[in-house]
Amino acid sequence: MSDVAGQSGTTFVEMLIALAVVAVLAMLLTRLEGSSIDLTSATLVAGHVDQAAKQTACELADELRWARPGTLLITAQNGSTRIDYEVARGHDGQSPIWSSTITIRYQPVAEDLNGNGLADEGCLVRTQDGRSRVLCRNVLADSFSITRTGALLDIQLTVFGRTRSGGAQETAGQSFATLINREDP
Repeated sequence: MSDVAGQSGTTFVEMLIALAVVAVLAMLLTRLEGSSIDLTSATLVAGHVDQAAKQTACELADELRWARPGTLLITAQNGSTRIDYEVARGHDGQSPIWSSTITIRYQPVAEDLNGNGLADEGCLVRTQDGRSRVLCRNVLADSFSITRTGALLDIQLTVFGRTRSGGAQETAGQSFATLINREDP
């Protein structure tokens, strides 16, 4: 006869303890996976927002350096900077041929895109000859500015994005342009 006390095997209590440990480990792994997905989302959004802000500021600087200084008009509209200018689009052998007026302005939107309870965001729009093109979306109100000091233009804007978990990421982009064209005689 075999000794009952010497038998190997698991009791019902031991099985419940093992199941509880497995359940806790599964829950921890699920939370860890969710946290890593949120971190990945936040990192991707931050990278996208950073690229959009810096790329837009650099593209504006590339075009503005060719602006005709006499037509360069920096004003305020919708709480941000508005800039009107012309650029050289060719040469007739004696003098530059200037484009029609180009306008860069902040255009607000009527919805709350960043979830702060206010409709305080919009996009940056370039308009020429009645045609408008969005240069950058998710621009914060009051964040687009261009200041001129002599021939130097300082361009700044702040762009935001929303993460998977609903958080907001913001990044400021800045670029500089030195006006190449001389003042009109």
